[in-house]
Amino acid sequence: RGFTAAIADERSEIAALADGVPQLAVGRCTDVMEGCSKWQAAVMLLKTMSPALLALDEITAPEDAKAVSLCTHCGTAVIACAHAAGLDDLGLDLSGLQMDVALRELLALGAFHQAVIIEKQDGQRVYRMERWEETKC
Repeated sequence: RGFTAAIADERSEIAALADGVPQLAVGRCTDVMEGCSKWQAAVMLLKTMSPALLALDEITAPEDAKAVSLCTHCGTAVIACAHAAGLDDLGLDLSGLQMDVALRELLALGAFHQAVIIEKQDGQRVYRMERWEETKC
């Protein structure tokens, strides 16, 4: 009993497809699109597979943020990551002004409701969940 999920695997890092078969455990109800931009994959997956959830790697460009926004407007949940020192730093100077604006718009849209913060303490990774108030679009 699963739900439909999809992965926009731009650089073949998430599912590691070999002859169209994921080599990593991504779930049996998961469609994978690799070798194209997150935006292209999101458009194709949303139109053809109607996933309940779309996973993608780092949001590093305005086009990546556009893919997340598209999913949000289509009612598809998104799992994604972005590098920042914490929630207060999301959208600040990640890769220039354009990315700053794109991440702020996603947060204002309510595309994300929680974040996993990964920190190092005593040489070990520590994971902490943070939530923030939803913003209705």
